[in-house]
Amino acid sequence: SVMVMLVMLPMWMNFLLRTYAWMTLLEDNGLINAALRAFGFNGIHMINTAGAVVLGMVYNYIPYMILPLYSVLTKIGEKYNKSAAQTALRFLIQSGVVVIPKSTHKERMIQNIDVFDFVLSGEDMEAIQALDEKESLFFSHYDPAMVEMLTGLHQ
Repeated sequence: SVMVMLVMLPMWMNFLLRTYAWMTLLEDNGLINAALRAFGFNGIHMINTAGAVVLGMVYNYIPYMILPLYSVLTKIGEKYNKSAAQTALRFLIQSGVVVIPKSTHKERMIQNIDVFDFVLSGEDMEAIQALDEKESLFFSHYDPAMVEMLTGLHQ
């Protein structure tokens, strides 16, 4: 149990510090409102709103959401001697998605083009497709009430 605590404590502290950093940015006298006021705009109330909660959740939990994706793509990519990014591009191409990768680095541009010399097996395609759980971890993007709450729109 001491080992678990030693592993979890830094992760918990990181989570806590990131949360307090967002609170500092979003509060009424925070950095974002200070910048708005410096440019002559009125400040906006952001702290303790549904949007702030979603922003904090996404920011804090995104590493945990990306890790399973990256590990599966890396494992599959090793079979073909390709990177996780190349594997993802190949998956999208084989799925019929038009891909426009963005990069300003020459090496990555070359890697982005180097996805036509291999084909993912049906098993690999299924493993990547299984990562899509068909719903958001945080909220439904299709629920009008949720969208209205997050955007503050009133009819």
